[in-house]
Amino acid sequence: MHIFPAIDLYDGKAVRLFKGDYAKMTVYSDKPWEIALDFKAQGATHIHIVDLEGAKNGDTPNLETVKKIIQTTDLFSEIGGGIRSMEVVDRYLTSGLDRVILGYNQAEKLSRSQFAQIMNKLLGRDENASVIPAEGSYCIPDISKERSDYSHLMEATVAHTHSDDGAA
Repeated sequence: MHIFPAIDLYDGKAVRLFKGDYAKMTVYSDKPWEIALDFKAQGATHIHIVDLEGAKNGDTPNLETVKKIIQTTDLFSEIGGGIRSMEVVDRYLTSGLDRVILGYNQAEKLSRSQFAQIMNKLLGRDENASVIPAEGSYCIPDISKERSDYSHLMEATVAHTHSDDGAA
């Protein structure tokens, strides 16, 4: 089992939201890569990054900060937050991230060829979703026959995020 300590990003800073409320944001550092280095010094081998601004607008406003975290730590890194297009997936993966996290609504929109291109770099799980990935499959409610033909090829990884206390 791998534990992924998380860093939530907003305006290039490491932050936490209280119960997902942007108005109740606490800034922990304006150098998130230093927090990631501390995680590594404490034995972490993986890191989970959330782009809170990206979650709002679907873009990559904290990409330079993400790159610095990756370059500074060399941890296995995954990111979530607003990934709504293959362009954003490509931007993150070509920047050195090891994995991207899509929610069910976004994964459902991928074509067969798009899914095949990134299936080992993709996962998703929302705490409010009614279905979770099982037996290595990416289970999407009302999954189409086309997608079910290759969903079993996904690596067996489950990411569960929890936001009641502001943690992602």
